[in-house]
Amino acid sequence: MSKYETNRLGLSLPVIEKIAGALELPPLFVVLQCLKHRYPNLSKPDSKAGQILERLVRELSKPTG
Repeated sequence: MSKYETNRLGLSLPVIEKIAGALELPPLFVVLQCLKHRYPNLSKPDSKAGQILERLVRELSKPTG
């Protein structure tokens, strides 16, 4: 896991799906969280792309059903 956390190894789709399954969240949620981590400027309040990303993350983390 540390290789993923330190960006020495990229996540493959099967790994993303396993993480998402373990978290009981959609794979896209994991991808978006990785983007937020990889590009910290997206977390700045004036980042329009970051605002959209944050909205997507919130929507995807809501329980379905």
